[in-house]
Amino acid sequence: MRKALHLAKKDKIKFTVQADGNVTLSRVQQDEADPALNAFLSFLGNDIHNHPESIQPLSASMKDSAASLIADVEVDLDAPLSEDDQ
Repeated sequence: MRKALHLAKKDKIKFTVQADGNVTLSRVQQDEADPALNAFLSFLGNDIHNHPESIQPLSASMKDSAASLIADVEVDLDAPLSEDDQ
């Protein structure tokens, strides 16, 4: 199936059940939207629009707290991906 659909490693397959019980398989297009993410972003956008007075700048203590969470994390953006990440 992966060869027929031209799927690479980690590509996703979409299963669609038809009214007559037949099932079709297709490749998930990368531009297909994530409904949960879209709903969250819509909620967030509406909340910012309706309550702009609630927006606050990041305090120094919050910045320091976030920085401490990632202090020991090393990231090499030029390093190749592992087999599991491709």
